[in-house]
Amino acid sequence: MLESEKMDAAAIERKRNRLSRAYQLVSEYRNIRSGYMSDDHLPSKLQYIAGLSEYQFLPHYFGPPPSWRMLLRKFGGKRTLPDFCVIGPIKSGTSDLAVNIMLHPNIMAPLSKEFYIPDPEDWRIFYPTERQKKEYASRYGSALSPFLAPYLHWMELTYRLSQVQPNTKIVLILRDSVKRVFSHWKWEVFMSGKKRASELPFLASFPAYVDRALNVFPEYPMHMARACGFNVLQTSIYWKAVSYWMECFGRENVLVLDVADYFLIAIVF
Repeated sequence: MLESEKMDAAAIERKRNRLSRAYQLVSEYRNIRSGYMSDDHLPSKLQYIAGLSEYQFLPHYFGPPPSWRMLLRKFGGKRTLPDFCVIGPIKSGTSDLAVNIMLHPNIMAPLSKEFYIPDPEDWRIFYPTERQKKEYASRYGSALSPFLAPYLHWMELTYRLSQVQPNTKIVLILRDSVKRVFSHWKWEVFMSGKKRASELPFLASFPAYVDRALNVFPEYPMHMARACGFNVLQTSIYWKAVSYWMECFGRENVLVLDVADYFLIAIVF
C-alpha cells in the first residue's frame, strides 16, 4: 500500500469514528442503564461526565441532538431538504449503511440520522443551509444530503414527503425476515434491560419470542415489552409498504435492494 493510500485510509477511519461516535456513547450509556455492563467495566464519574460533555459537540447524531444545538441552528439561514432517501425496517442495517454513505466526499451528513417527525418541512433544521451546500459543492464538485432511517412502514411520512418532494430518489433496503426478527428480539432484550427481560417469559429465548408472536398474530399486534417501539412480525412484512412507496413516488424513483448484498461487500472489504 502506498503512503498516500495509508493516509487516505487513516482519514476515512477517523471520519468513520466521528460519524459513529454518538452511537458508541449512547450504546455505552444504555449498557449502564440496562444493567448489562459489569461493575468492572463501569466508567468512573469523571469518564461519564467526559462522555456527556463530548456528546454535546459531535458532528452527527443517531438520535435527538442536544437542544442547544437545535436552537443555534435556527439562526443559520435557510436550510435545505434531503436529496435522496435510504429507508428500511428497523434492524435492517440502516445505521451501518448510513455511516458508509456519509463517508463519501460528496455527501453532507445531516445533524441526525433519525428524527421522529412526519412533516419534511420540519426536517430542515437537521440539514445544511443553502449557503453551506453551495460552498461544499464548489469545493467537492457536488453536495448531496441523505435521509437515512428505519421508517419503511410509516405511511404518513411516506405520503407527506411525496407531497413536498415527489421526485425524490428512494432506496428501500430489505432484510431477510427471519434474520430481521432475530435482530429485533436481541434489540428488544437489550432495550428492555436485564431485570425486565428476565421477568418476561416471551423474551427469555428467540423461540419463545417467535412462538408468542405467531400465536397472537394478526389479531393482537405484538408489542412485547415494546422497548424498541415496533411490532415484531408486522415490521417484517414488506410488500404493502414497498407498494405504497412506489405508489407515492413512482416506480421510476424507487429502487429496492437486498441488504444482504451490502453485508457481503462489507465483510469482503
